Amino acid sequence: MLPATKHIADLLRTDAGAYEAIGAAVRTVLLKGGRNDAEALLQVFLERPYNYEHSLLLPVFARHGDPSFAPLLAKACLHDGRLHAEAPAAVLEVLGTLKWAPARPLLHHYALVENNDYYNAAPAALGLMHFDCSEWEAEIEAAVRATIGRNLFPEFVPALVCTLPNRAELLPELYLSGREWASTDCNAGILLGFGMSGDDGRPWLLEALLDPSYEAYATGTGTRYYAYRALIESGLTLPELFTHVRAPADDEEQRYRLRVLRSLLEVKCYNPELSVRDREPLSETFKALFGTQPGEDLVAASARYG
Repeated sequence: MLPATKHIADLLRTDAGAYEAIGAAVRTVLLKGGRNDAEALLQVFLERPYNYEHSLLLPVFARHGDPSFAPLLAKACLHDGRLHAEAPAAVLEVLGTLKWAPARPLLHHYALVENNDYYNAAPAALGLMHFDCSEWEAEIEAAVRATIGRNLFPEFVPALVCTLPNRAELLPELYLSGREWASTDCNAGILLGFGMSGDDGRPWLLEALLDPSYEAYATGTGTRYYAYRALIESGLTLPELFTHVRAPADDEEQRYRLRVLRSLLEVKCYNPELSVRDREPLSETFKALFGTQPGEDLVAASARYG
């Protein structure tokens, strides 16, 4: 067990409000820890599952836990088949990530039935994507189509396009809707849907990332976090994106593309919970972007275009 794990447990039991220190230690556990760390922290979480600082542990269970964690989390956070009013909604995504089958009806409910509450609907949709959704195929397709041409909608419903067998015919419509209609407060799910749709979605993800209408660099809306997560899920890397960024374009377009690339690089650096999905180590990314490969590197390109 890592020293950071004991440090987290000590902080949570003695120093309420030390969320910054806890967050820093959690990042260490995400990067360097394992199942033993997750198991120890699960016991700490279960002591006060409704406390905000304790909810910072949930990514550890998704990263280093296994399906045996799910019933304990469910017992602590669910009541009468629904999320307890005081429980952290992020546990919904964790139950899906752990592929705990009993959570399927619950995730379906919050993602597609009672989905007006963003704080429940978003993690529910993200969790539901880990399951076979064929029994809800018609319902999901109708829900995805209902977002097309709208400005505001349940943000992560479009992400469920990845579960549909006919997703290839919907992806162009989603791209156009994201470009012409969707608020940037609502496009993270579209990007993630592209990223989760394999070969069908990869070209549309690249188009969207480099399209100024999507504002994929944005921090305030949370778009860039899911833009980078979509990139990972698609199998693409930042150096591969840089190849597309450097394609011929006018100066304004180049500046925008570079802004997106730098923003996604920040996400990679500061969000270790994504490392479980990321096939390229940070060290390799830096080698590729900063001067060890042929052609203009990221520093030179940024200096040239501003």
